[in-house]
Amino acid sequence: MEKLESAEKLLKEGRYQEAVKLCEEVYQAHPEEESALLMLAWAHYDNGATTRAVEYLEILLARELKRKVFTGFAYDELVRIYKQNRNFDKLIEICCRAVEVQPDDVGLLNELGNAYLQAGSPRKR
Repeated sequence: MEKLESAEKLLKEGRYQEAVKLCEEVYQAHPEEESALLMLAWAHYDNGATTRAVEYLEILLARELKRKVFTGFAYDELVRIYKQNRNFDKLIEICCRAVEVQPDDVGLLNELGNAYLQAGSPRKR
C-alpha cells in the first residue's frame, strides 16, 4: 500500500504526526489490515502517545490470540512496553492471556513466570 510506504518513510524522518495521520487513514479504510494497525501503534508510540499505541497493540493482540499459530508481534511489543513502564499488572494480564491460548509454549510460560517475579509475586495471584 502506497500510503503505508509513505507513512514508513515519515516515521524514519521523525515526522510522527504525519505518519499517524496516514496510518489512521489506511486503518479506517482497511481495519483488517494488520500491518497498518501495527504501524499505527508504532507511529503513536514514536510520537509519545504510549496509551494510544497500547490501545492499537491490544486490538492486534486480540486478533493474534484467536489464531492457531501465535505470531506474537503485538504481544512482544506490549511485553516490552509494560516492562519499560513497570506496569506489572498489565504484564501479568497479557502473559496469562497468551498462556491460556498457547499453554505448551515454554517461552510464554517463562515470560509469565518472570512477570510474576518482577511484580514481586513469585506465587500466582
